[in-house]
Amino acid sequence: MGLMAVEYDARFVEILKQKTANQPNTIVIHQDIMKIRLPKEKFIVVSNIPYSITTSIMKQLLNNPASDGSICAAP
Repeated sequence: MGLMAVEYDARFVEILKQKTANQPNTIVIHQDIMKIRLPKEKFIVVSNIPYSITTSIMKQLLNNPASDGSICAAP
């Protein structure tokens, strides 16, 4: 199982790429999460979602057939 990190801000994309450079199972994607094709296999989401788009992202994730509907959030 690999790790896919999706980040919209180019500054953070570069930081993530540097921090994960030695992790061959990690892919850093510079993209808007609302425009990405979600995996077909089961996946887990760990996120710091911007408040203004939380509802849209949660709907997208919960409506994904690969999602088991489990949601975990932390402050």
